[in-house]
Amino acid sequence: MATIQESLEVGLKIVVEKSATRWVTDTRDMAVMPPEAQKWTNESWWPRALAAGFRWLAIVMPKSVVSKMAIDRSLDKNAGHETQFFGDVEEAIAWLKTKP
Repeated sequence: MATIQESLEVGLKIVVEKSATRWVTDTRDMAVMPPEAQKWTNESWWPRALAAGFRWLAIVMPKSVVSKMAIDRSLDKNAGHETQFFGDVEEAIAWLKTKP
């Protein structure tokens, strides 16, 4: 869980410092998130990210169906942003560039 938490905390720090509203994440090789990491993400990270102004998330699809299901569960619990899934990073970036 530490790696997931550390990565998300670094990303959130950048969101806050840069007043970023958009984020692209490449989850193609993401392992299944352990339940405690999912809980922390839903209860701690998402509320802080949304409060910081984060609004658009472009996700490059994970290879694992189980990982995709975990992402979907987390997204379902955290309204206040728009998320799209993409096949590659370039598509994800192109979509984010259309957002304010």
